[in-house]
Amino acid sequence: MTSERSQQPILYIVYNAKSTILGKLDYAYRKTTNSDSDKPACAACELTHGPTLSLKESSEWIATKARLQNATLKQVHLDERPTDLAEWMKQSNVGAPAVIIETKNRTWRAFEKITVYFWIGYRLL
Repeated sequence: MTSERSQQPILYIVYNAKSTILGKLDYAYRKTTNSDSDKPACAACELTHGPTLSLKESSEWIATKARLQNATLKQVHLDERPTDLAEWMKQSNVGAPAVIIETKNRTWRAFEKITVYFWIGYRLL
């Protein structure tokens, strides 16, 4: 029997960084040298970890995750994406950072900023 949790959509938060030490150093360099606040080095990193270079998730994000009920959340770096997700992102010209949902029937959808607020702020809580 399939559990209810496994039948839920999967919400991927895809970071614009690799999970390796070099990936973290690259992100730190991009973040500290970027002067355009409208285009952060990784908006997903700022969503989950706050505006600093913290390796720990922000208390706000931890509280948000605790309220998620209608989807399974997966936070992944570029080198941690499932192969089919990485291929779909490439074919669909979806760059990182990204918020992507995988539906029950294995279709993918990338969200824009306003839609991300809807899904995280209302639909999933």
